[in-house]
Amino acid sequence: MIYFDNASTSYPKPQGVVDHLSHIYDSPLGSYGRSRDTHTLELSSMVEELRDMLADMIGAKEQSQNIIFTKNATESINTVIRGLGKLKKEEVVISPLEHNAVTRPIFALPGNKEPAYLPSHNDGRINIEETERFIRANKPFKLCVINGMSNLNGVFQPISEIAQIIKGHSEETKILIDGAQALPYLKLDVDASAIDFVAITGHKSLMGPTGTGALYIRNPQSISPLIRGGNGFHSENLMDTDHMPERFETGTINLVGLSAWYIGMKERPQKGLIEQSQLFDFIQSIKEDLPYKVLSSNEEQYQGPVFSLIPKKGSPAKLSDDLYYKYTVTTRFGLHCAPIAHRTLGSLQTGATRVSLSVYNTMSELAALFQALIELNE
Repeated sequence: MIYFDNASTSYPKPQGVVDHLSHIYDSPLGSYGRSRDTHTLELSSMVEELRDMLADMIGAKEQSQNIIFTKNATESINTVIRGLGKLKKEEVVISPLEHNAVTRPIFALPGNKEPAYLPSHNDGRINIEETERFIRANKPFKLCVINGMSNLNGVFQPISEIAQIIKGHSEETKILIDGAQALPYLKLDVDASAIDFVAITGHKSLMGPTGTGALYIRNPQSISPLIRGGNGFHSENLMDTDHMPERFETGTINLVGLSAWYIGMKERPQKGLIEQSQLFDFIQSIKEDLPYKVLSSNEEQYQGPVFSLIPKKGSPAKLSDDLYYKYTVTTRFGLHCAPIAHRTLGSLQTGATRVSLSVYNTMSELAALFQALIELNE
């Protein structure tokens, strides 16, 4: 099988992740932050090292205590949007390639208007010149949400340039980066860009298991916890603690998944087998030689390891089924939980067949996909 569904969940995982999960209950395992047995303490130290690794990855080296663990990026995003308090839809501005993890909690906010959308080019990348004029012409927003990399066409956003415009007009506007697809491909520096929040997921390109996620919070007092309860810290107090990360990590955290995520991060290859230029050239060859509409970046430097296809004959659903059942190539069809992105790119009525790569995919696998696309159109 050729696996091109890594934007859903990456496969394969590093062998160390498989071995760790296979044997994690060979010894007694208690609760992180509570139990004192050797095995639990060993895994708890892995979790703390993971916290440091994630902080370092986004440029928050001295703020690892401000990385909190969640079950996925969706929970992280909801923690921010619901934690800001008294937020209205019209006080939010978002990028035009957002996922439902962002749009649904925003559209559930009170208010009579939709959130505003940052101006973009026709591939969904934020138009910096137009954004400067747009932000200047509108009253300061309370929250700006930016999808770091689209789960539909793989477009990277120029985060530092957008953040400079937003913060230049209002330092009070909070910036949330949805990094679910973007990390580790997009290089973030939260300190240099004054980014307030970064939502992270473990089970995609960061090689962890499902049910793992994280959230960076620049100022922990700027939002309220999404969930309250015991955290093993100052248990005599009946009110929330201000101590980080315990302020946001209540209940029994996913010690099994987080320790496996740590191993995935440690063993993940630092460089993929396909260069960005090779992928961009491959996408261009489909556009030039085959009868498909391709959703991708207009420019190589903004192209991540995701693109989507819409056949000129037949449906994306049939294309995806044919690729799997005739060629054992796994893709994903539909709207990908991103109707706003499909609306922006003009594919809301059709959906698309998504091809998403990991560091383990090869050029020979892309060549096999290209040949399959040729044969399906003969």
